[in-house]
Amino acid sequence: MKQPSPQVINFKVATEVLVERMLARGRLDDNEHTIRRRLQVYQQETAPVVNFYQQRHCLTNIDGNLAVAEVASSLARSLEVLKTA
Repeated sequence: MKQPSPQVINFKVATEVLVERMLARGRLDDNEHTIRRRLQVYQQETAPVVNFYQQRHCLTNIDGNLAVAEVASSLARSLEVLKTA
């Protein structure tokens, strides 16, 4: 039996948008320095995985800079396309 190929969704969001949104969460451990450090670690350790899946043509990028409702709509459309593929 053939295994389905992996499909990965990547939310592309500008750093400043991420910082602003994370600060707005109001968590006690969310300060600008800590958030920027988390994003730096992400870029160093996790972001290379995006390239791995992109090279294998199984990556779907979603513009996470949009309003939450628009991001949710884009995600729903992408999942529907992946489900029928």
